[in-house]
Amino acid sequence: IDGYRNRWEAVEDKMNFALWGMWSHHMKQMACAVKPLFDAKRIIPKNIIIGTLGGNPLLVHQEINSVIQQATETLGTLRGMWPASRIIVYGLPPVIATYATLHSLEFEKGVYNWVLNDINSIFIPMQKGFAGKWGIFPKTYMTSDGVHLSPVGQILLDERFIKGKTAIPKSIID
Repeated sequence: IDGYRNRWEAVEDKMNFALWGMWSHHMKQMACAVKPLFDAKRIIPKNIIIGTLGGNPLLVHQEINSVIQQATETLGTLRGMWPASRIIVYGLPPVIATYATLHSLEFEKGVYNWVLNDINSIFIPMQKGFAGKWGIFPKTYMTSDGVHLSPVGQILLDERFIKGKTAIPKSIID
């Protein structure tokens, strides 16, 4: 989400640690690296926004069960480190990549199952609201290149983040 930080009201600049191209294990590693710094400053995030955990692995044809396992392990690590934080998990946007598209709903099901078993998380699916008329590939005005969100898509996702901050745990924000 780093590339969109100036467009999103839901994400605070000083607490944005996302980098382009990250996989879920990179996100987990970064969270583990910043945890001691947060503890030293007595920082407990109220909301953690994390998503597209399986996006890059699926774009390069990684095995779906492994991708789901790594994503849910990352979410479990976040929960263990910050038990009181709201975790807002967003799914995979529709892309022009057949393998990722074929496995996107299975991936989102796996991640949403984690959300259902968590104490304070919500899920934002991106297939329905961001896909075109067949519900598979992205709407052309939602993407800049068939993978990344356009400014319109970024604004719509930000609106879902804002709703997610006050939604009932285990909710789906669609």
